Amino acid sequence: MKMGAAPAGGATVGVRWPAHPFIQAVIRECGFPLAAPSANPANQISPTNAEHVRAGLGDQVRLIIDGGQCQVGIESTVLDLTVEPPCVLRPGMIHEAALWEFGVRSAECGIGAGPAGPLRSPGRLPRHYSPRAKLRVLSWCNEGELAAVIQAMPVSPQQVHVIAHRVIPAAGDWGRVSVIPEDAEAFARAIYAELHRCDELGAELIVVEALPETNEWRALGDRLKRAAMP
Repeated sequence: MKMGAAPAGGATVGVRWPAHPFIQAVIRECGFPLAAPSANPANQISPTNAEHVRAGLGDQVRLIIDGGQCQVGIESTVLDLTVEPPCVLRPGMIHEAALWEFGVRSAECGIGAGPAGPLRSPGRLPRHYSPRAKLRVLSWCNEGELAAVIQAMPVSPQQVHVIAHRVIPAAGDWGRVSVIPEDAEAFARAIYAELHRCDELGAELIVVEALPETNEWRALGDRLKRAAMP
């Protein structure tokens, strides 16, 4: 990619230093900045392993380097350093409260320069990170309550895949039930792989149990809200 394309029509660029030792070594050997797009089709679920990249891009790329499973799982926190104090453009697992000691005081920034302007960060479209199946985020107190909500929808229960973390329904009533621990870091590492798997198995509807509304879960809530947009 030519460096002139890096701002994507805007006046700023995003800079990051990846955690993986392989790409760190590549950057050091290059001796110049690298600019590259994400390894997934626009607006679809981000890949968290090499197989997700292969399934999403196929022969559009000539080489895929398998660096193992992503250790964080969702996209990085993005800060806008052009304003004072800096503010969050895209929430990530390094949440705002953890950045207070570095001067970040503002709440999440707006999406950018207006309807016709470029977005100031990836991941700011209303619909993003989306599986092929329809996704709903729901709360339920027990399995009967979940079943009643699903029965009101125009979909067979066998085509519904449930991702739960607290109130776990019985597996036999649904196309698939998967459980992710009620821990934000564990959930982040697993959620995209679960969404990819639901799509691979032909789910028509993916139901994700609603998340806690705390700083640790804020980025995950953001991703699911965008994934669930029509």
